[in-house]
Amino acid sequence: SSERALLAQFGFPLTGTETRCYTNHALSYDQSKRVPRWVLEHISKSKITGDADRKHCKFKPDPNIPPTFSAFNEDYVGSGWSRGHMAPAGDNKFSSKAMAETFYLSNIVPQNFDNNAGYWNRTSDIKNICSVDTCKLLDFREFTLYLSTRKIEGARSVHRLEKVMENLQNAGIEPDEEFMTRYEKKLEELKAQEQSGVLEGKSS
Repeated sequence: SSERALLAQFGFPLTGTETRCYTNHALSYDQSKRVPRWVLEHISKSKITGDADRKHCKFKPDPNIPPTFSAFNEDYVGSGWSRGHMAPAGDNKFSSKAMAETFYLSNIVPQNFDNNAGYWNRTSDIKNICSVDTCKLLDFREFTLYLSTRKIEGARSVHRLEKVMENLQNAGIEPDEEFMTRYEKKLEELKAQEQSGVLEGKSS
């Protein structure tokens, strides 16, 4: 298929059994563990925009996997684990079919809920770092700065904001100009909000 040819340009892993190709991702499935060994996808600007909506998608066994070797939704009930996408649904807004295929359990692994909804969710949204078609690989410093800068916007208190700076410094990374500009602006906003709250408390 054209998608397989496109993915093959970047190279498939050498380990793993038969490569299974879908509309916008490929994977090698581990029948004994009932999870993917690896998942490969191709992202472009055109693929992350569109009308496909995950609200219309449901987790389901992969129809291409024999039931004997397939995972089922019941496996997750009461397990304490959430169903974590490997190829993110959000990378497939260009096609309802492609998005639906990411909900096949062959593309899912058990994940700790906080990791799935938090850290992994932020990582799977990494396409926002730059213009996708011209995206470059980031080193540890650049990646950590990117995530730390995003955390600035989510800080709801001076304490939480200062924690972002503390974690960055503990990682041995010097804040850049972009980080400091956003940090100082957010710090000013939060201090004003907290001061306003103190004054309101005194007047009441």
